[in-house]
Order: sequence, then structure tokens, then C-alpha cells
Amino acid sequence: MIYIAYSAVLLLTYILQTTLLSLPLRPELMLIVFCLFWSGKKHQALWGGLLTGFFLDFFNGYSFYNSLLYVLVSLLCGYMPVSIFRNYKTLVLVNLLISSVILNIGYAILSRIFSGKFIFVYFWYYPLVVILNLVFFYLLYWLFWRRKHGQ
Repeated sequence: MIYIAYSAVLLLTYILQTTLLSLPLRPELMLIVFCLFWSGKKHQALWGGLLTGFFLDFFNGYSFYNSLLYVLVSLLCGYMPVSIFRNYKTLVLVNLLISSVILNIGYAILSRIFSGKFIFVYFWYYPLVVILNLVFFYLLYWLFWRRKHGQ
């Protein structure tokens, strides 16, 4: 059931990110939703990462960049020990920040390997993206997930 709900939210998030939020400076909305859904869920996170990666590779035309990177992110999100954090929100927030770094560095390395050039985010651009990620994270968490986790 969680995969069906996630697939619907993933599709809506993709549409939102590629239409209304298709600005040069935008939050990583799909990553935020991914971390909210799969943090602390171990094996389910691996399948969710694979589903997300295949979805993004299919619609963006990449060969396997997203599949590989989202499986790495799912390992982080799924297997990060829940017991070391005070609550679910803190776990998701830490997963989001680390996952954002993994994705950006991963895209740069994979683009260097397969296209011959690094594609990095500008130095001033990345802190702004992190701030937008935090704003949208708290907005989405406040709107949808706080009631589910009793906070």
C-alpha cells in the first residue's frame, strides 16, 4: 500500500517540480518526499529508491544515474539508525541534508565519467538550495506528516 501512495505522490511531485517549480533555483522536492516516505524503513527504502530512480531515469532520459544514486540514498535513509535521533523529524532532516550532498556529488562524478565534464552546482547556489529544502521540508512535514508521527 505504501508503494501505491508513494507512486502517486512521486508523480504529483514530479509534475510540480517540472512545471511550477522549474526555476533555476528550486528545492529538491522529490528528495524531500523520498526522505519523508522512506526514512527508517530498511528494505522498503531500497525498493522505493529503485522505483524512484527508474522513474526519474525514464522521464529524464538518463541511462542509470538516478537509479544508482537513489539506491545509495535509500541505503542511507533506510538504514540510518532511528534510535540515535530524538524523533522522526530529526531523522528525516539529517537524511535529507546528507542525501542532498550525495546526489549533487554523485551527479557531478557520473557526468564526468560518462560525458567527460563535471556538472557542479555553483558555490553560491547550493546553500540557497539547502535553505529552500529546509523551508519546503518543514512545510510538507507540518502539512502532512506531523499528525502521522504524533508530533
